[in-house]
Amino acid sequence: MKTLTITESLNHKVGLVWEIISDLSRSDWVPGVDEISMEEDTREFFMQGMGKIKEKILLCDERNKVLKYSAIETPAEIKHHLACIELTESETGC
Repeated sequence: MKTLTITESLNHKVGLVWEIISDLSRSDWVPGVDEISMEEDTREFFMQGMGKIKEKILLCDERNKVLKYSAIETPAEIKHHLACIELTESETGC
């Protein structure tokens, strides 16, 4: 299994960024996605250039500011997918 880690610095407070990403049906921050629908712990959307995608939300931890999800249905054959967004405070934001 391959692992990819991306670290980004944002000039926004952790609370503001968490408010956006923890709203699991919010799509305005996701490039190529116009609308996200939720059913229990699964979200579904159409992504330009990719097609229909379903993701299972595994963890949405308000206290630790961690979101984990897995793509469970995609046009591409993926054996395993796990994404984790973890926010931490910094001097300039998060």
